Amino acid sequence: QDGRTMATASWLADGGGVTLWNLKTGEHRAVLGVGQAYNAVAFSPDGELLIGAGRWRDPNLDRWTYGLLIWDFPFNKTQPSSINLKDAIEDAVISPDGRVMVALYKDKGILLLIDVKNRDVVNEINIGPKLFMSYSADIATFVVVSTKTTVTIWGVSE
Repeated sequence: QDGRTMATASWLADGGGVTLWNLKTGEHRAVLGVGQAYNAVAFSPDGELLIGAGRWRDPNLDRWTYGLLIWDFPFNKTQPSSINLKDAIEDAVISPDGRVMVALYKDKGILLLIDVKNRDVVNEINIGPKLFMSYSADIATFVVVSTKTTVTIWGVSE
């Protein structure tokens, strides 16, 4: 939101959590979700949301829960909402208009299309293992580069 904050994800071996860093000074501002494991983080384009993809211990179920935690700005002063998923997320990107997040199930090659506002998975697409995924700046195209040396380009419609 302020253009001066970076977020990094860390796994449990590193203490777990999403660390917010001051880009100018290099100092950390806050750690969110301490003791939880994260593979990926993403800011919404307007900086109002921070999404962490990972896993956390659910005390009610006495097991690990995989999913996405979504913090509203200011991130260190709000409780996150969650989207529970079937497996670990390897990577996540948010569309330039902030409406859709694309997340990838680790080791399964399945893209999840998530409605950010409603916090719902709206579609799953099996693409196989991937190396890279990104939206074009005009939101018209979504590109996935797979480990099978293929590039898949989708037109994005409203």
